[in-house]
Amino acid sequence: MGDNPKSYDQAFKALSDADPRGLLGIFGVLPLGVKAEVEALPRDLSMRPLVIDSGYLVRRPLRRPYIVLFEAITSWKAEIAERLAWYGAFLGHKYELPVHVHVVPFTRESCPRRPPIRGRARRGSVTVEARLNWIKPWEIDGCVVLDLRSKELDPWAVLFRLSEAQLDETVTRLHKHIESAPLFRILGGMRYRKNRAQWEALLERMDRMIRPELLRESLAVQEWLEEGRAEGLAEGLAEGLQDSLAAILSARFPDLTVPPSIRLISDKTVLNTLIRKVAVARSADAAMRVIERLSK
Repeated sequence: MGDNPKSYDQAFKALSDADPRGLLGIFGVLPLGVKAEVEALPRDLSMRPLVIDSGYLVRRPLRRPYIVLFEAITSWKAEIAERLAWYGAFLGHKYELPVHVHVVPFTRESCPRRPPIRGRARRGSVTVEARLNWIKPWEIDGCVVLDLRSKELDPWAVLFRLSEAQLDETVTRLHKHIESAPLFRILGGMRYRKNRAQWEALLERMDRMIRPELLRESLAVQEWLEEGRAEGLAEGLAEGLQDSLAAILSARFPDLTVPPSIRLISDKTVLNTLIRKVAVARSADAAMRVIERLSK
């Protein structure tokens, strides 16, 4: 249950692409009942190395447009506040509009005990400052997500405050939209990474309500399998399948060191079997046991 910031950044950006209006709604930035147009801004600010997580231009009737900037974090460092000040200043200058900066820690552990309310950056005699608005998903009732009945947003409910009944409802919906299950599992691993008992309980829920063969049929897993087959055919060797197996291990279990032993496996049937089993393994330990057993 490791913390791979890039994986979670990519997940957050994927959500912002899929449903930007819904994202602003579930995090309370723009109430869902308010009529508004939300346009995603380019992430590359054309001022390297500034690349924003998620920025939006919001237009509401009879009001001045404004920009919302999200920064999703899995850990807090002082330099993030400085970077956000530059982001805000650049966006404000580029679009000549007010900018509101929101920080979204994915878990309690990634939120500082005393969240700073300002980010400040200084270069010689030039100083820029941004007010930081903190959004703590675990303090928000999960119904704000579930009531929308959105297959794009449902997996994100696991980061919010959920009752047992709400958690069961979330997993039940994943049964209907199995392609969302891998994202739910990634976010669940983040949410419960410091509580192994809760993490295992979540996995047990998924195993009880989502059969492994359904998960295997999900779009994400199918993409992994197809990549493995394509690379294997292209290379005409086992190397392509070995690369795919290594990629799946890294994507699903970021803290796991890919075992060098997979490079010694040359049997394509064994490699294909490993890819299928690792793609649905419940944990890194389970994946390693499968590799150890089949590689013999």
